[in-house]
Amino acid sequence: MTALVASAFRERYAIQLLRDGGILIDLATGAYQRLNTTAAQICSVLNETDDLVTARVQVAQRIASGEQEADRALQDVLESLSQLGPRREPPGAFRYLPSSEKQYVLNDKGRPQLLVSAAGTAVRRASPAVPLSIPQMAEYLRAIAPKLLFLQSMPVIHGAASRTTRGVRIISGESGAGKTTTARAFDATGCALFAEDMLVVASSSPLAVHRGSEEVIKAWILGSAERLVGDPEVTVDATSLRETASGESTAVSEIWFIDRSRRNRSDHGITPQRLGETDGTLAMMTSLFLGSASPETWRRFLSVAGRIASSTPIYEASMPEGLDRLRDAARRYSENSAS
Repeated sequence: MTALVASAFRERYAIQLLRDGGILIDLATGAYQRLNTTAAQICSVLNETDDLVTARVQVAQRIASGEQEADRALQDVLESLSQLGPRREPPGAFRYLPSSEKQYVLNDKGRPQLLVSAAGTAVRRASPAVPLSIPQMAEYLRAIAPKLLFLQSMPVIHGAASRTTRGVRIISGESGAGKTTTARAFDATGCALFAEDMLVVASSSPLAVHRGSEEVIKAWILGSAERLVGDPEVTVDATSLRETASGESTAVSEIWFIDRSRRNRSDHGITPQRLGETDGTLAMMTSLFLGSASPETWRRFLSVAGRIASSTPIYEASMPEGLDRLRDAARRYSENSAS
C-alpha cells in the first residue's frame, strides 16, 4: 500500500475535488468512482504526501479526527482502491481504441475501419480494400468527429439544446433518451432549437458553447465520407473541424439529463431535480466525448467535467410518456418559466 503514496498515486489515479465530494479515475483501467467528502480529502492527501506516516497526520487534520480514526479511514480508502473494477464496456458495435502505431483505431464489430492520428488531425481508412458506402462511412466519421475535436483541445457535449430567455438549455442523455425530441417539443413553444446532437464547448467555466458548430461537423463528415469512399487510400485532414470554434460563444444556463427509465406515464409535467457537484460531474462524464485513454487526456476530461458541474446548474429531468403529453408539458413549462 505504501506504493500508492505521492508520485505512484499520481501516476495511477486522477482526482477531482468538489464541494460535496469528488471523483477518482483509475488511469490504468479507465474505471472511476464517486467519493464522499472524507474519501475525497484522503485521496487528495495520498496525492500530495510522500509516506503513509505523514499521510495519517494530514488525514487527521483534514477530517478533524484522532490519528487512530484517521488510520482506519485511510486503510478503508486504500482497500476500496484495490477493489476498483474495470471500466464498463460502452454500448454498441463501435470500439475506439489505441493502435500499436501510436494512433487510434475505430473498430466495427471487431473489424478495423478508420485510423486516427495521435493529435486527431488526420483520418484514413484502416482496410482500404473493404468496400464501404458513403452512409456507412459517414456513420463511422460521426462516431469519431467529437473525439477528434477533443484531441484538438475542443471538448464536445453530446446533447440537443434550446434557446431560453436565460440562455441555452442543454438536454443530454444516452442515445434514444429523447434529447432531440424534447428540444423540438420546446422549439414549438418558442424556445428555438439550438442544436440536435453535438455542442462544442467554448468555455467550461462559465459554460458556453459555439453557435453553428454542429453544422460545421456535419459538413466535414459528409465531405470526408465522400473522399474516403471515392479514394480508399486518401488521408483526410481533420484540422478544418477547428472551424467549429468560429461561431459566437453562447452562454449555457442549465443542463438537463433525461432517461427513458424516468418517463412518467401518470404525470403530465416536466420535473427537473438539481444534482450536486459530484453527481453533476459524473453525469457530465457520460455526456462529454473522450478522445483517448492516455493519463493526460483523462485528467483533462475529468477537469472539464468538474469545471462544468461546478459552474452550471445540472438537473435530472423526468418527462411524461408520449409525444403529445411531452409537447403539452413543454408548453406549460415554458409558460410557467416565463411568468
